Amino acid sequence: KSFMAGTGLSQRYSVDVSTFTPELRETCHFGEIHDVKFPQKSSEIFVTASEQDIRVWSAVYNTELLRINVPNLTCYAIDITPSGGSIVSAWSDGKIRSFFPESGKLQFMIPDAHNDAVSSLAINNRDGGNESLWHL
Repeated sequence: KSFMAGTGLSQRYSVDVSTFTPELRETCHFGEIHDVKFPQKSSEIFVTASEQDIRVWSAVYNTELLRINVPNLTCYAIDITPSGGSIVSAWSDGKIRSFFPESGKLQFMIPDAHNDAVSSLAINNRDGGNESLWHL
């Protein structure tokens, strides 16, 4: 036998009554979702931006695949490079961060992209292979 338990951070667990062992069943963002992006030519996964994290989701299995935590900050915008090799993100501290989509490790950071929060970004691929980031 088991019972379901939920947390204030939007985690839902199934807890085995005999061993009191929790098993994570579902997750979701605990704050607002500010942006959602699908990679080019794929509807099987998508990426969301929210309070303190970016998450990569499986649309096929309805599960979280990866969570990229940046504590005490809010991610306002995300984009995925056409090659799929980077998740580029705009943050409340005025920085733009890029992460590897498989591991969530930081790829690069632009420290002074804005003197306040960065609220939007777009990736341009006009040259057929060169990826550019434009700040307007």
